[in-house]
Formats: sequence, C-alpha cells, structure tokens
Amino acid sequence: LLDYGIVFAVALVFIVLALQTESFLTMRNQLNILDQAHQIGLLAIAATVVIIAGGFDLSMGAIFAMSGVIAALVARDLGQVESIASAAPYLGWLAGIIAGTLFGLLNGVLVTTFKINTFVATLASGIVIRGLALVITQAEQIRVADRNFQLLARGTLGPIRNTVFIWLGFGLVLTLVLLYTKFGRYVFAAGDNPEAARLSGINVNRIRTMTFGISGFAVGLAGVLSASKFLKAQNDAGQGLELIAIAA
Repeated sequence: LLDYGIVFAVALVFIVLALQTESFLTMRNQLNILDQAHQIGLLAIAATVVIIAGGFDLSMGAIFAMSGVIAALVARDLGQVESIASAAPYLGWLAGIIAGTLFGLLNGVLVTTFKINTFVATLASGIVIRGLALVITQAEQIRVADRNFQLLARGTLGPIRNTVFIWLGFGLVLTLVLLYTKFGRYVFAAGDNPEAARLSGINVNRIRTMTFGISGFAVGLAGVLSASKFLKAQNDAGQGLELIAIAA
C-alpha cells in the first residue's frame, strides 16, 4: 500500500466511474482523456525527475508559457519569409523546445553553481521568465496562421492523437532511463544522499543540472503542444500548472 497506494486509488476511481456511466469505458472517451491529460502528464514527468534528484521546480508554468510564445513567434515570423515559409512551423516547434530546455538548464545552474535554494531559484526564475514573455507578447496573443503548425498536437496515428504518443512515450523512455541506466542510478543517489554520492565519485551538481534540463525539455514540449493545438500562445498560459503537476 505504501508503494502502490496511488495506483490502487486510481484503479478504484476508474472502476467507480466505469460503473456510473456506459460512455466512460469507451475507447473514444479513454483516448480523449489521455489527450486532455498530456500537458499535466508531461509536467508531472518533469517534476518527478527533479524531485527524485532532490530538487524542486516552481518555474514550470512560466517555462510552459514562454516556450509556447517562442514557438508561435518563430512560426509566425518565419512564415512571412518566402524562402523558408514551408519550414516555419517545424522551426517554431524546435525553437520552443530548445528554449524550454535552456531555461531548465539555467535553473540547474542557479541551484547547483550559485547554491541558491531550489524553491527561491525556481520561483524567482519563473517570475523573470513570465515577465519576459509579457514583454515579448505585449500582453497580446501570438497567433499562427499556418495550419501545419497544428499538426504536432492535432495530428493522429489511426484514432490516437500525437499528444498521447508523445507524453506516454516520453514517460516510458524516462522510466526505463531512471530504472535501468547508470544515469538513472546517479539521479536516485543524488537525491537520496548527495554527500555519499559525491564520495562515490558522482558529480551531483552535474546530475541535478541535467535533471532540470530534462524538466525544461518536457515542459517546453508541453508548451509547444499547447501553442500547436490552439494555433496561438500567450504570456499568462500555464498559471498554476506547476502545483497540479507536482501533486500528480
């Protein structure tokens, strides 16, 4: 129960809902739930890897918004350049994900190199990042006209949305990495007993910085998916998502 209580709780809720209505246990409804859960799913993965390594990230909502803004901005502006207009949506996706990863690594540097408390560092960086998003957008929505930008979030493989494959696939890959690789063992060691890990030859600061980078990647991907889904981005997106993700 201590190890798998949450699994039993989810299973119980699932059974109760399945008995209450015939439509709940349909394939269409289950796929719809998975599609709707992709943002929190990706952010929960991001929160998990940071927490295992002994950190905490309160900037996820801000990185989510900023990544979406950058993706939409790049896709919109490059779409007006005739020579590269066809590639603009894909460059936008890439730019947003890279931005999220870099912001995550910045958090890692603040926490490890500058020895700032993880709560303070990520709370402060979140305020700054969201402020930058406000400056960039001028509090207006960044809209993308090219429908190809929407393919990342709205595209399907059979009856299943890309978002479902992306977040469940990323979760599976990260699970395998954490449980069956040297890096995964180092992440657990850095969180369980950092001093013992250091004495064992593990570069704890590097491992923790990398976990923040992974977090930034996952959050950036979630932000890009949000912008892709709605063909727009804004600076106030993702407010409060970090707390829901940490709970998840």
